[in-house]
Amino acid sequence: GFAISKRFVNQAVLRNKIRRMLKESFRQQTYLPAYDIVVLMNQPCDKQKITYIHQNIEKLWRKLK
Repeated sequence: GFAISKRFVNQAVLRNKIRRMLKESFRQQTYLPAYDIVVLMNQPCDKQKITYIHQNIEKLWRKLK
């Protein structure tokens, strides 16, 4: 599961959107090894940063390949 802190994403709608995006991105990865993966946010997020998060998550999936 995914947990997104209120500390970095104040709005519930935005937290849920990020959570859904992460779940879908993870679901599409069929080549990932059997690891437990922890993703930490270290700065507040707003609507403009969602595409930035998505791009970085895709880069991380490729690194794990």
